[in-house]
Amino acid sequence: MINVSVIIPLYNAENYIRDCVLSLLAQTLTNFEIIIVNDGSTDGSVAAISDLIEQQEKIHLINKKNNGAAAARNTGLEAAKGKYISFVDHDDWVAPDFLKNRVQICEKHQLDILCSTYQEIHKDGRIYQRQLKSEILQLSTEPYTSGAALYLKQIKAYDYIPMIWSYFYRRGFLEENEFWFTEGVIHEDEDFTPRVLLAAKRANVFESFDYTYHRDRENSVIATRAASSAADLAKMLERFISYNQQLSGEERKVFVYAIRYVLDHYVYYSRIARQMNRQLIKKVVALLEKSQILTLRQRIKYRTVLLSPALYYLLQHWNE
Repeated sequence: MINVSVIIPLYNAENYIRDCVLSLLAQTLTNFEIIIVNDGSTDGSVAAISDLIEQQEKIHLINKKNNGAAAARNTGLEAAKGKYISFVDHDDWVAPDFLKNRVQICEKHQLDILCSTYQEIHKDGRIYQRQLKSEILQLSTEPYTSGAALYLKQIKAYDYIPMIWSYFYRRGFLEENEFWFTEGVIHEDEDFTPRVLLAAKRANVFESFDYTYHRDRENSVIATRAASSAADLAKMLERFISYNQQLSGEERKVFVYAIRYVLDHYVYYSRIARQMNRQLIKKVVALLEKSQILTLRQRIKYRTVLLSPALYYLLQHWNE
């Protein structure tokens, strides 16, 4: 069996994709495949790596009509043959031991999922290494914990990593639980990661900086995507409320924290877009208050939002 299937959703990244693929071809682990799902790129992305595709049998290119990164990831999952799944974004790159390190840890402890740290490189060349807080890093001294326990500890420590590419998955675990990405969403990380963590029986963390996240475009698009992000997160809140009703016991107690996390992001983006759905916020806050997981600061924030969005906008602008 192939050790790892690396899935890269590709869309208009002609300036980045070659470095991404070359970093994977430099891996010290040899038994893996690279599945590049070209999501209808209109630039020279495929041409930039055409020679690598021809030379390397481990690279598989799948061309499809543009339908977003979530759909591209699902296409990659359908084609994957590896025991483990790794997602790498088309403008990021990895160190030579990236795959070997993760396979060794997952094999040693028979993990369903492994959460790893990373480093960010900014447009001006600054590099930031994402370190874990001590209470989260402590988990790595044990063979494994449950995904629910890991998620809850991350959330309570304000050290949650939602990004899909920060996780290394056992393919059988994803298939057994029928986990797929919700297509058409913008915030796939927030949608996918908590559901997967909640189901994992064996999970752990790994502090490393062998994944480099290329961060030069994120801040520039926040203002322009605020309205669409708010709408996306509003739909996610509705889905999460329905999903939570299907859960019971400890899983239900933990998943409300995922709802709280999404609500915080919804309020952030809807404030920028100036289009809050107060009825939705009221419904979610009622659920969270019943679960008794809101902090005092959060209760004050949401009561202010429900009382007067205009006052909330003013206070937030003043704080900034």
